[in-house]
Amino acid sequence: MVRLLLLIPFSFAAIAQSPAGSITGTILDSQNAAIPSAEVTARHVDTNISYGARSSSGGVYVIPSLPVGRYEVSAQAAGFKSFQRKDIVLGVAQRLRLDMSLTVGEVTESVTVTGEVARVQTEESSLGTTVERQRIENLPLNGRMVFNLMKVVAGVQPRGSSDGFGDSNPQSFSQLRFNGGPVYGNQIFLDGGANTAQVHGEISVVPLVDSVEEFKIETNAIKAEFGQTNGGIVNVVTRAGTNQLHGSLYEFVRNDAFDARNAFATQRDPISGRIKPMLRYNQFGGTVGGPVWIPKVYQGRNRTFFFFGYEEWRHRTAAIRRGTVATPIERTGDFSNTRDATGRVIAMYDPATTRANPAGAGFVRDLFSGNVIPRSRMDPLSLRVLEFHPLPNTRPDNAFTNLNNFLAIIGSPTDQKIPSIRLDHNISSRDRIFGRYSATFNKTRNNGFGLDAADPSARHDNRKNHNAVVSHTHTFSPAVLNELKVSAVRATLPFVHPSFDGGWPARLGFPGILPQDMFPPVVISGLLSISNASNTSGGQRNSSSVQAADSLTWIRGRHTLKAGFDQRWVRLNWINRRFPSGRFDFGAGLTSNPQAPAGTGFGLAT
Repeated sequence: MVRLLLLIPFSFAAIAQSPAGSITGTILDSQNAAIPSAEVTARHVDTNISYGARSSSGGVYVIPSLPVGRYEVSAQAAGFKSFQRKDIVLGVAQRLRLDMSLTVGEVTESVTVTGEVARVQTEESSLGTTVERQRIENLPLNGRMVFNLMKVVAGVQPRGSSDGFGDSNPQSFSQLRFNGGPVYGNQIFLDGGANTAQVHGEISVVPLVDSVEEFKIETNAIKAEFGQTNGGIVNVVTRAGTNQLHGSLYEFVRNDAFDARNAFATQRDPISGRIKPMLRYNQFGGTVGGPVWIPKVYQGRNRTFFFFGYEEWRHRTAAIRRGTVATPIERTGDFSNTRDATGRVIAMYDPATTRANPAGAGFVRDLFSGNVIPRSRMDPLSLRVLEFHPLPNTRPDNAFTNLNNFLAIIGSPTDQKIPSIRLDHNISSRDRIFGRYSATFNKTRNNGFGLDAADPSARHDNRKNHNAVVSHTHTFSPAVLNELKVSAVRATLPFVHPSFDGGWPARLGFPGILPQDMFPPVVISGLLSISNASNTSGGQRNSSSVQAADSLTWIRGRHTLKAGFDQRWVRLNWINRRFPSGRFDFGAGLTSNPQAPAGTGFGLAT
């Protein structure tokens, strides 16, 4: 889709899909008369890079496309004392108004004002909230998941809750409602480039906390530049290097050894002997950023900067899984002690004796003698499959039905790695570029009931997401500026059952016509299923998005005009293999009484 944007706002401008901000205002004298042709300079304190503008005939100036951070702004004009304002903080996509008053005197004289500018928004109609670096560092973040801070913004409602380990599933924590809007209608930008994977509109790359400078959430009256959304906008800017070399190393640990026991948990687990559930969580990494010193070429300081961060975390936990499995005597075909909740024996009828009812409508069957199925009537294939049905290992909840007579404590490990690197380079006073690459590599193992290839609910995910952006800003004149940005997102998610490509149908003795992809799910009514009985047995989800966006800003008197385009190429490949080797369901119908089926027959007998 190509968009042509032409905005002609009065006294304000918007920043097209960019995390950069701008500073604007009016230069006046002591009599409140406009001062034309005043030179205004904004110096980025951390990099010592200056950005300039010149006031119009009406005294209005605009310095667009400024990186976020701390600034010192100065103004000077012939016949007036120089003016300087310190301690100015510019936020993500913020349009900061800073009016200055010059007094008559020599340019060599100066007036310096210190103090942060009020953050009251007067230059835009959109509504939003900026979560700045101070809040990111100081507010508690369970699991150090930076996007959890979106939940403190008015009008943002998460679809579900998070325990702090939400990084393992971007699909869940990306589903946010902005003022009641749809959960799949939001757009997430990282350094001005789209950071949204397809299908569920989820976040592609989750940046590590220490690499995020700040982010802004826009919830209402969103600018025209932000298309492809009917929800909200999340605009994230990553940290850049400065003239000073800085770094950090950290590790955060959570362990059940540090946790108190649940006051109501008094019994030890029969398998592990533990009272407290297992928890192992290690999150570690580091960052480093500073100037790139290349003598005789770029002179290092004030020209080229880098920032690198890496984080890894390992999450180990265990959950108690319970289910009902066949007793040893039932596996021999003896159902003489198979009872319902009242203790009544459940009668088994022989499907081979099914015949028309001689005394009326329907059909009738004969009972199995002694409620026992003879060995000669048992299917050898069924017996081989039944070997992968676990044996009872704990006291059942109901002695008659053997309800929940199987218990397992299953670990579900998750590992995640997040690298990020950014380079900023100032080619000249008119040209500057930056590039960044970030990724999220996540492996999640849901081991279900811990039955290996016959696990009824196991699934292994291996998520690999990449995000890269390159931007070039060129200043034609103090009144004309162009910003070109190219970004790309690549997200892959293979999800497979552990029995895939193991040749299980042939190993079990299924007919050769059956596809050999995986262990065929066998669903036995009333009992734990064998193999994966869920809707998704395996597949792969690959998506890619390439974005090219350009915006030209023209400052004309008191007006700012902006034109540009946003071209995106989006592709999605999604294969979902549902039961590729078939699925076999066994209910009570074939071994029940056709005349009065309630309370008769059993899935295992079938």
